Amino acid sequence: MRPQYLVALPLLLLVLLYPLLLAAPAAEAGVALGAACAGGTTVHVQLYVFTDYGEEDLVGVVVQRGWIGICGLERLVTAEPFPFPPLLTGAGYAFDDHVPQAGRYFAYRAYVVNAAGELHGAAGLGDPLPYDYAACGEAVATRGHLVGIDGSPPAVYVEFLQCQEDCWFTDFGWHPVYLDVSELDPATYEPYVGQPVAVDVYGDIYVDGMPGASGIYDITRIEPAPDGVCGPVPARTTSWGALKHSYR
Repeated sequence: MRPQYLVALPLLLLVLLYPLLLAAPAAEAGVALGAACAGGTTVHVQLYVFTDYGEEDLVGVVVQRGWIGICGLERLVTAEPFPFPPLLTGAGYAFDDHVPQAGRYFAYRAYVVNAAGELHGAAGLGDPLPYDYAACGEAVATRGHLVGIDGSPPAVYVEFLQCQEDCWFTDFGWHPVYLDVSELDPATYEPYVGQPVAVDVYGDIYVDGMPGASGIYDITRIEPAPDGVCGPVPARTTSWGALKHSYR
């Protein structure tokens, strides 16, 4: 039998926490963001925002655009925050952006702005995430090193160690990372396996909150990176004021 003080402990905690449970909840938002090339002339960005209970008062959602493989070029692509819908409801928003340069991905990420003007990374909505990537045509999805080969035709995979320094895609849903190269000519990637040569991987970036889902699919080619290295970049911090100043 449990000691009596352990039986009474949950009731005591409830009494002590009751005033906090009655406190008026503040707003929090979950955001789903999707971006895709539209006709080769624009990138169409869509958001779905759901307002829920949380820890702070929030006033809206903004979207930042960066690059895959290029750090330090983050820009705000929404002039003003998209407003939060009423508590426990959702709202959809959309806008168009210009296309990235050939061979590159744009990286879009949603941020929430609170009543004090502070910027925070938005939470997702389960499987839908508050960020996405878009390219118009074949583009470099990530850069790194080919560590080894696994499997045999028709299913061939290469173990991949991605570069961390240059804002390359690293959001793989599994580790170690294996890339499906079944559709590629082995002569185009085998010479770089186990070598200290960084390679560029061209393919489709897909992100999803489901465990193991995010990754690079439909790989079209692998080739040596310029100079064969990852390359360091300076660290940056982002604020709402800086993002607003850099609009477009």
